[in-house]
Amino acid sequence: MTASYLSLTYDGTQLCHLETVVPHLQKYGLRGTFYAEPAMLLENLPDWQEVQAQGHEIGNGCLLASALPDGSLPAFTPAMISEDAEDSDFLLDDLFPDQETASFGMPWGEDRCAGNLSYLPYLAKLFNVIRSGERGINPLTEVSLQSLKCLPMEDLESQQMIELVKLASHQNCWAVLAFDGVGSGDRSVDAYAHEDLCAFLAEQAQEIMTRPVIEIADHLMTVSRPSIRLI
Repeated sequence: MTASYLSLTYDGTQLCHLETVVPHLQKYGLRGTFYAEPAMLLENLPDWQEVQAQGHEIGNGCLLASALPDGSLPAFTPAMISEDAEDSDFLLDDLFPDQETASFGMPWGEDRCAGNLSYLPYLAKLFNVIRSGERGINPLTEVSLQSLKCLPMEDLESQQMIELVKLASHQNCWAVLAFDGVGSGDRSVDAYAHEDLCAFLAEQAQEIMTRPVIEIADHLMTVSRPSIRLI
């Protein structure tokens, strides 16, 4: 019986995700969420359409490329963020017509924009499921689908990632792992370390349900858990 939930998320629809991550997930029978940065997505669109056809989620990550390292968007007003998010959502609808809905992936860190305002409430008016940039796990006793916490995997080795997953799995929670580069790129983890993690998750399939963000959100809402809430 599944004791906990886990989602693998990858930011920016990068080339290393196509070349390294997708083969790892396919090899171990796992499916993940890829938060799309529109320009990067369009560079390899046929490949990403095939990824989505294989059961992976292509989420909205339109803010990822514009954020500062701390996650903030000081040059963006709430209206600009909302417009960008809506435009990107329409784009994903056009490019992935078989995908009924998708989650939104925020940059890691502070959700602050012009005027030092939090932009999460504005995104919450548009999206029912949001991976925030706040670090942490999501206890099943109280899960807010519009502000899901994540565990950035930046620079971690395989055993460190596996130990984090083990700790989370004993806490009756939903852990959302957040990756940037894998094997290359910014804030990357080693490709072999990523494969080790995938192998571990495949071995633990009976105890840890590893699924895309939107799929676990739909599952939790379907089983009518009273702890599920929107902002």
